Formats: sequence, C-alpha cells, structure tokens
Amino acid sequence: MARSLFDILSIITLNLDSMNTLPDNSLSFRWSYIIAPLLVLALAVIAAAVFFPFLPSTLAYSFMPDAADSYAGRGAVMAWTVAPQFLLALVAWGIVQGAVRLSLRIAATGAGSIHGLAFSVMVNLMAMPQLILAFAMMDIFVYNLFQTHLMPVWIFAVIVMALGGVFLGAFFIKALRYFVETGKE
Repeated sequence: MARSLFDILSIITLNLDSMNTLPDNSLSFRWSYIIAPLLVLALAVIAAAVFFPFLPSTLAYSFMPDAADSYAGRGAVMAWTVAPQFLLALVAWGIVQGAVRLSLRIAATGAGSIHGLAFSVMVNLMAMPQLILAFAMMDIFVYNLFQTHLMPVWIFAVIVMALGGVFLGAFFIKALRYFVETGKE
C-alpha cells in the first residue's frame, strides 16, 4: 500500500515526547543488536594490548611480495588499526539508536514496525569489516614479531564475505519461508 509524501513526513516528524508507554510493535534497544561489533572491538583491543609490549618501536605495515615496504611507529600503527574498530562499533550503535527512534515514530502511527531479528542480523553484519581489519592488525603484529604472514588479507576478506553471503542467504530463505507460511506481507 503506497503512502503519500505527506504521510511519510508526518511519521518522521511525529512528537513522541508526550507518550507514556512504548507501542507494542516498536523496536527497543537491545545489546544483541550490536553484540558482534562489540565482541570484535573487544578482541581487537585485547590483542593490541597483549601484543603492544612485544612489538618493536618501528613496525612494518605495508608489504611487497618479498619484504616490507613501509614503516611507522608502534603507536601510530596501533592507532591506525584500533581506531577504525571503535569507529565501526560507534556506527553500529548509531544505526541502532536511529532505528529505535524511527521505529517508535512508525509504531505510534500504526504503520507497522521493524522486525527485531532482521534488524539484529543487519547491524551485526557491521562486524564483517571489523573482522577483516582485526585480521590485518594481527597480520601486522605477527609479521613484525616472527617475519611471517598469517595468510594474504585479501583471501581472508573473500572468506569472510563469502561466509557473510551464505549467512545472509540462509536468513533470507528463512524469512521467505516465514512469510509464505504465515501469509504476512
């Protein structure tokens, strides 16, 4: 059922401050929505803290086929590898906060809601780039300590993206079956 632009704008600008209770079909914040980005962030911070004392003061971070190509200080490499983890976790949290507020506005009009499980899957997929960054960080650490690589980062990235595609495909099939069985739109 199509909605006019006026209806959509009225949903977005609805004032919810006067509401005493949350609508039944609204989305509320749950830590499970961002658990994967937070876990990857925690693991990256722990790995950085564990490896930091053992790393040399100058780290190789860019590599040619045979040897290291570029070097930087230990603190700079730590900042370059851990800061994006915090940024991606913050983005995931912001997406959840925005969706919760939007869900409250939509639910207050009786127009429907955002399904919590689907939303959780979507936001937790933010962990995919975090995993790739964490692997690159670990590869830098391992190379600087043992002069060997774990595996090429691009291969790891392809593996993570393929697994994410399989996961999304399975979730999509499950969602389609649910809608076919229940007859919901």
